[in-house]
Amino acid sequence: EMHKALVEAAAENDEGLMEKFFEQDSLTEDEMREGIRKGLIARGMFPVFCVCGGKDMGVRRLMEFLGNVVPFVSEMPKVENTDGKEVAPDVNGPESLYFFKTSVEPHIGEVSYFKVMSGKVREGDDLLNADRGSKERIAQIYVVAGGNRVKVEELQAGDIGAAVKLKDVKTGNTLNGKDCDYKFNFIKYPNSKYSRAIKPVNEADVEKMMTILNRMREEDPTWVIEQSKELKQTLVHGQGEFHLRTLKWRLENNEKLQVKFEEPKIPYRETITKAARGDYRHKKQSGGAGQFGEVHLIVEPYKEGMPVPDTYKFNGQEFKITVRGTEEIPLEWGGKLV
Repeated sequence: EMHKALVEAAAENDEGLMEKFFEQDSLTEDEMREGIRKGLIARGMFPVFCVCGGKDMGVRRLMEFLGNVVPFVSEMPKVENTDGKEVAPDVNGPESLYFFKTSVEPHIGEVSYFKVMSGKVREGDDLLNADRGSKERIAQIYVVAGGNRVKVEELQAGDIGAAVKLKDVKTGNTLNGKDCDYKFNFIKYPNSKYSRAIKPVNEADVEKMMTILNRMREEDPTWVIEQSKELKQTLVHGQGEFHLRTLKWRLENNEKLQVKFEEPKIPYRETITKAARGDYRHKKQSGGAGQFGEVHLIVEPYKEGMPVPDTYKFNGQEFKITVRGTEEIPLEWGGKLV
């Protein structure tokens, strides 16, 4: 039944294959490959494979699928940059790389993975970071297979490679050659859905913990790290409880740093709810000229666009004021004092 559903899905991408499927109720393997390939090109099919590299389960079938079915990059629809301009994977086009992943490895540091969107990249190329405005030299380039990196001299449009120890490249950045201003924004990160306060078991490890957390965020930008001055807590935000438990496990097992989660504090705030008045008289005599002063204060809730009042009533008394100037002071939490 599942095989028949796959055959029917492959046939839906080509009228000739659909007619043959209706006539024979089946397709040959070559015809199925062709139908699936057309479905991938039209982005109407998204195959899912269950694979275990450690036990070598499904790996061979996945590699065969990549080699025999997946279309060439030149057959796929052209991608668009942030300006809405189509960019073809042309080997002879302007040099442009898109960095889609960052990992941190012991004794090496940051390993930045990229796809060549256009042109060719060679060792020693000087490129410009379209997102950060900084210049970057590609000292060495590699192709990666699991934990193995093979050094190469050149990669072409459509190839995926890696570079190490780049100066100022983050996940999602675009590097361009001369006379190229492409910029890509393929990755849309979801908003955080779960938050916890985090602190090291040993208070002396706060700085070490922050260094590790910021490094881990380079690898997974959906971990959001926030140091709240208002709450005096370090907050970590993620996609769910399991996501944050994974962060804690990596800190304790990979980095050997014991940490604990706490509930984030609630930032209670007070505000003015009704008009009120107060008076203060300052009087000081200590020889020579004395000090004397009076302060009369009225506070009330402010609403955007409300007229400036000139009369107040408290306990049957009427107080008239003359406004000589208005000043607005923004507050950290988003309100303002007028």
